[in-house]
Amino acid sequence: MKIIAKTFKGLEEILAKEIEDLGGKDITLLNRGVQYTGNKELLYTSNYNLRTAVRLITPIFQFKAKTQDEFYDKIFAHNWDHYMNIDDTFAIDAVCSSEVFTHSKYLAYKTKDAIADKFRETHQKRPNVNVLNPTIRINVHLYDQSFTISLDSSGDSLHKRGYRVDAGEAPLNEVMAAGLVLLSGWNGDTPLLDPMCGCGTIAIEAARFALGLPPHVEDRGFGFMNWKNFDIDLWNKIKEKSNQPKPNIPNIYARDINLGMVKKTKTNVINADVFEHITIERKDFFRSYTNESLTIITNPPYDLRIKLDDINSFYKKMGDTLKHKYKDCSAWIFSGNLDALKSFGLKTSKRHSMMNSQIESKFYKFDSYA
Repeated sequence: MKIIAKTFKGLEEILAKEIEDLGGKDITLLNRGVQYTGNKELLYTSNYNLRTAVRLITPIFQFKAKTQDEFYDKIFAHNWDHYMNIDDTFAIDAVCSSEVFTHSKYLAYKTKDAIADKFRETHQKRPNVNVLNPTIRINVHLYDQSFTISLDSSGDSLHKRGYRVDAGEAPLNEVMAAGLVLLSGWNGDTPLLDPMCGCGTIAIEAARFALGLPPHVEDRGFGFMNWKNFDIDLWNKIKEKSNQPKPNIPNIYARDINLGMVKKTKTNVINADVFEHITIERKDFFRSYTNESLTIITNPPYDLRIKLDDINSFYKKMGDTLKHKYKDCSAWIFSGNLDALKSFGLKTSKRHSMMNSQIESKFYKFDSYA
């Protein structure tokens, strides 16, 4: 079975390493994705355990079409009874780069019509479309005249772990947060601090990674659970094997100056079942210090959705605080404000370029020595 894991730009190599560790074969890096092969067990395991995948799709057939009518006929001719029942609801996600179809919504519309018409011919009834919560989600990818039709095995985006119920303003995507932890190389060998934790996403992703737990809560649903060939015994076996936490992990600190965000963090940490592993504190980073050798990973404001009076001074003050009050620490700063990062005042030892949604971002490592 061919599987395509989608991700954010900049996380492809980390995702490929995750897939290799799970047993994926024939791994190929794509633009914002990774292609590999595996069986049904690996597909289930990948959805449950991959931290940096946004969505997993499995191609079911490919063809070429020069006209819209030819495309419709190819979709209509396919055996959709193999994948869905008349009582299923379905939705179409389409991506196109072609002169045949110039609008992805129209491509999705034509796909929906062909599938519905096929069921009306064979069953005298059309299945319903449900854009928000379908039982079956179908992906259509068009480049030039080549079409790839895939089943979406994830359902909801995999960033929806199931633990974050209170996010606040401008929250960091969970997949991106996990990617930052993995890109930093932190593996639980030192205590970890997020001094501007927001709703606690980085700390939670780090804790579940260090514990060896999957990123998702145990009762989170996935698209493959609605497929005709869903194997519930295999799925229960995978969940039982995956939920075996390590006995001890280093201290993880989640701090924020905003009391409201501290409360949100507490709620999310409890939902993520890592409350005993994360110390949650209301603290002003600029007035704090440490005697520990810490790894710091944080996502400070960009001055885009959360406004600051002087973003450059804010970043300079962060650098000064690290230099004088967090000696013998390594700090990873993730930001979409590239100009403000230049004001940090410390030399970078590692750099990663990424895309956070539509925002060009950098992930810089700064080392502070005694």
